[in-house]
Amino acid sequence: MSDFMASNRFLSTSSGAPTLLGALLLLIWGGLVWLLLMAGLLGVVFLLGLGLHAIHLVMDMGVSLGVLLVGGFLFIFILASLHAIWSAHSED
Repeated sequence: MSDFMASNRFLSTSSGAPTLLGALLLLIWGGLVWLLLMAGLLGVVFLLGLGLHAIHLVMDMGVSLGVLLVGGFLFIFILASLHAIWSAHSED
């Protein structure tokens, strides 16, 4: 993200400080990452907290098991994304 911002004159100044538009973009990006992380964590906690009997009760109430699994996969995807971002920043 920093290379993208540095290469765009509307997002950062010549000294590297973000412009107002760049700061807004970073704030939105950070908010989206935070929301996805919280949704993934909630899905994993909910999935791990349910036993097999509870899963059957939830399915009987009309909530499919797929909804529970999506939260777990989302959490794994977010962890992989964060690992890629941290790896990219550590190479700088």
